Amino acid sequence: RIVLVSYFHIDMKSLRSFEFYKSLYDYCFKNKISNIFLLGDLLDCFCNYDISKKEELYDTIKYYQENIAMFLDKYPQCDEITNAFLGGNHEKMMFDVGINPVEIITNSRLDFVSLGYNDAIIRVKNNWFGVHHPNRVVNSEKEEAVKSYLKKYYKNSNLEKSYIDIFGHFHTNCLNPINGYLLLPSLTRNGDDVKGAYEMRIILNEKGFIGKIVFVPLIFNRKILVNTYEIEYKKMTLEKTIN
Repeated sequence: RIVLVSYFHIDMKSLRSFEFYKSLYDYCFKNKISNIFLLGDLLDCFCNYDISKKEELYDTIKYYQENIAMFLDKYPQCDEITNAFLGGNHEKMMFDVGINPVEIITNSRLDFVSLGYNDAIIRVKNNWFGVHHPNRVVNSEKEEAVKSYLKKYYKNSNLEKSYIDIFGHFHTNCLNPINGYLLLPSLTRNGDDVKGAYEMRIILNEKGFIGKIVFVPLIFNRKILVNTYEIEYKKMTLEKTIN
C-alpha cells in the first residue's frame, strides 16, 4: 500500500501548506500505510533573481537553502513511514546554482530515499510501475502529451511498458486504463479538480506478477484527508514471462 502525492509547491511564504503534510501522515497512521511516494515539486522555489549578478546569485542560493532547511524542519518524521522522493522541474531549477535538493534532503533524513529526477522504475516482484515528473511536455492536450512522453521514454530507455505509469506535474486527476497511466492532482492547490492524492494497493498473483491494482482517490474534507471510492485497475495487455 502506497500513498501517491505530488505538487506541494512549498515555500517560506506558505507555512500553512505544512498542515497538508500533517493530514497526509494522519491518514497513513490511521490506515497503517508505511510508504509515501512524493512525485515532484515539493519545493516551489521559483524566484526572479538574476543569477548573472553576483549579489542576486547569493540571494538565490540563500533563498533555496532556507526553503530546503524549512522543509527538513517542518515535514513530519517517524520511524514507521518512508518517503520516496522523485525530483520534478521545480527542484531542478536549483541546479542552476549548484544545489541538488533531492540529494540534500535524502542525505539529511533516514526516512527519505531518492528516486532521482523526472523518471524512475519501481520493481514489484516480477512486474514494475513507472513514476514520472517531466520537465516539459509538448504543447498539446494532456492526454496527447502523456502518450507522447511515454512513447519517447520507453523507446529511449529500451524498457517494456510498465504495468502502469504515474505522473506528477499535470495538476489534474485522471486514470486512463486504456493507455495505462494515472495523473495525480495537487495535494495543496486546486487545478482542474479538488486538492487530493491517491492510495495505491498492489495485489500480486501466485506467480509474483501484479494481478491488479486498487486505486483510492483521496480528498480533503475540513483539513482531513479522506478516502472516497475504490477503482480496480488491470493492465490491458497480456503479461510476458520475465526470465
